[in-house]
Amino acid sequence: MDEADEPENAAGEPGPAWTGGIAEIPFPEVEVLSLLGLDPTRSEPEMEYDRFGHALLPVVELISRPHDGDESDESDESDESDESDESDEGQSARRSEGRSEGLNAVDEGQRAPLRVLGSRVFALHSADDGEPYPDDIDLEFWVDDDTAIVVSLGRFLERRAAPLTGGASALVLALCNPHRARLSRPVGVDVPIYYAEGDVVAYFEIDPALELDAGLGAEEIRRGQIRVRLVAERWHELPGGSAGDDATMA
Repeated sequence: MDEADEPENAAGEPGPAWTGGIAEIPFPEVEVLSLLGLDPTRSEPEMEYDRFGHALLPVVELISRPHDGDESDESDESDESDESDESDEGQSARRSEGRSEGLNAVDEGQRAPLRVLGSRVFALHSADDGEPYPDDIDLEFWVDDDTAIVVSLGRFLERRAAPLTGGASALVLALCNPHRARLSRPVGVDVPIYYAEGDVVAYFEIDPALELDAGLGAEEIRRGQIRVRLVAERWHELPGGSAGDDATMA
């Protein structure tokens, strides 16, 4: 293993408890609702969220809600209304803390959702004490109760993203960006990549006629019986090549 590929522990030093490289970091495929911390049988948000992994997400709506200027008051009012409604209807949310600023905003502050079909979603966590890189984010992976691995997003995506995005129309990063990093496309990933500014909150809406149970997931999303939304201050796109032309926006 090259020294440049060695992940670090949570203290920022080479981790003696972790002897693997980036390719060995556990990053499982997880049922999509569970991955995003969305449980149809639970009415309260899961705030102590620590999962990471990936899933195919048949349909997702990326919603931007800026928090600056005149839009802040409107956004805050909208957020309070939405969260109240969702709580009353037994819907769940998962929040990742952080603020950021980036480039290539896909909707320049408009409220209309960006609808993406057939994406691969990566659920990741930024390190609480990560370095404030201008173009990257420190990720933190807790592989057990005592071992946390820290590695940069750029290095992780270069090693892990390409095999997992084959057949997907886009890559969506469910990840907060606390130091306003301006991300660039990792080597070998040709599909469009979507990343957020600020907190990322996952919501879902369920067809009232759908019987709630823990087995709901991708098929119900595909049929439109469950709508998944990822809300952030603003979503940004790193445009893809020919392999990403099928990413759908509406």
